[in-house]
Amino acid sequence: MKEKIIYVELFLIERENFLGGNFDIYIHSILNTIKLNSLITFYLEKEDSDIKRSTESNILKRLEFIGKPELEYEKLLFRLKNADYY
Repeated sequence: MKEKIIYVELFLIERENFLGGNFDIYIHSILNTIKLNSLITFYLEKEDSDIKRSTESNILKRLEFIGKPELEYEKLLFRLKNADYY
């Protein structure tokens, strides 16, 4: 987990320097690979920073569907139906 967090921190530091873009999708993809209990422990121990805010966002997104997997599928179906694709 430590290596993943360091990688995310580097993304947060460098995100403005590379293409002026937003690396949120990469950050959350990495955070999604960390077990929820480890992520919560990390969040509680971290001082206020970009990494703490990103971690909090990731935790809240995960908690939204705990015990309600049907909501996640409904949300995905809604996105698919409203997507602009052929």
